[in-house]
Amino acid sequence: MTTNLLHEITKTIEEKGLIEKAVVSNLAGSSTLWKELEINSKNNFFVHPLNCRKIWIFADPPHYLKLLRNHFLDTGLILKDGTILSKNIFEEVFEKDRGEYKLCLKPKPNLLTVRGNELKKEFSPAKTLLSAIALLLSTGNQKAAEFFELIDSFLLSRIEVYKEKVL
Repeated sequence: MTTNLLHEITKTIEEKGLIEKAVVSNLAGSSTLWKELEINSKNNFFVHPLNCRKIWIFADPPHYLKLLRNHFLDTGLILKDGTILSKNIFEEVFEKDRGEYKLCLKPKPNLLTVRGNELKKEFSPAKTLLSAIALLLSTGNQKAAEFFELIDSFLLSRIEVYKEKVL
C-alpha cells in the first residue's frame, strides 16, 4: 500500500457517497505507509485528500495483542494503580501446575520464552498466553486475573469478529 493508492481509494469511497472515518491495516505490511503518513503514538490520523477531514488509522487487533504479549514478556506491565505484572506470574502458575492434575492444557512454559522475530509475529501463542485466566486465578493474584480477563473479554473477542469479517 502506498500513500497515493490509499488516497485514490479514499477518493473513490467518497465519490460513491460513503464517508470513510478510519482505516485498519496490518502493521507488518504497512510500516512504510505509516511513516509516509507520519502515523505514530502521538498522531493516529491522516488528512482526507479532498476535504481535510481526519481519517483515523489503526493496526489490526491481532497486532495489538502480539505487541502486548511481547511487551509483557520483555519488560512487564505497570497498571494505573502501580501494580506490576511480569511473566513471573505465569512462572508461578506453571510451577503449581506440574502435578498430576492440570489446570489448563494449552499454556506451556515455552510460551514465556518467545525468541526471534518470526515467533514474536505469531498470533496463536500470544492469544493462548494472554487468555490463560484459569491459571492466573490459581495464583491468587486478583489484579493480574482482572487485567488478563479484560484482555480476554475485550481484545480477543474483537479479534474473533475481525477474523470472521476480514480474513
